[in-house]
Amino acid sequence: MKVNSVKQLFDAKWIGLYSANYTHKGKTSEWVFASRNKDVDASPAEKGDAVVVVASYKKNLFSKRRYIITKEFRVPIRDYEYGFPAGLIDDGEDPIKASIRELKEETGFLVDKIYKVSPPIFSSGGFSDEAVHMVFVSCFGDIRVTPELGDAEDIKTLLLTKKELKALFLNKDAKWGCRPWCLLQGWLG
Repeated sequence: MKVNSVKQLFDAKWIGLYSANYTHKGKTSEWVFASRNKDVDASPAEKGDAVVVVASYKKNLFSKRRYIITKEFRVPIRDYEYGFPAGLIDDGEDPIKASIRELKEETGFLVDKIYKVSPPIFSSGGFSDEAVHMVFVSCFGDIRVTPELGDAEDIKTLLLTKKELKALFLNKDAKWGCRPWCLLQGWLG
């Protein structure tokens, strides 16, 4: 399979729509996809477009560990989606700097320790070349009553014990993003 050319169909603030002309088994076809990358000829796997912050919190040595979950309204699904704090990597940022900024902006919490940063992971390879870094951290502070949200953001922060998180995870009415669902499925069973 070979991609012959890519042309832009539509450009919006955070994402563009592209048409790729490709050849497979002697047949030429077209594939339409979305991209956050302004240079679609570059390899999308070299760096991620966004971060997903998996954050744990412990107020003191005697308190239970809690996990930060966001409840964010998502226009395409016309409902709230449960997940982890997340956001785009700004120009000049690496995944760690973006994670520190996004966690503070969306929740008010401050990163204490970085445990692991994943390589770029593709969100939906059949629809988009978007790749994210999963960043695992511990944090401190308090939930920000009025987070530094953008005009299009409606995010509520939940601070849950493992037991509370499992109850939410098992709630059949809760809508989850695929990354947190897969991670929690493996962790919570």
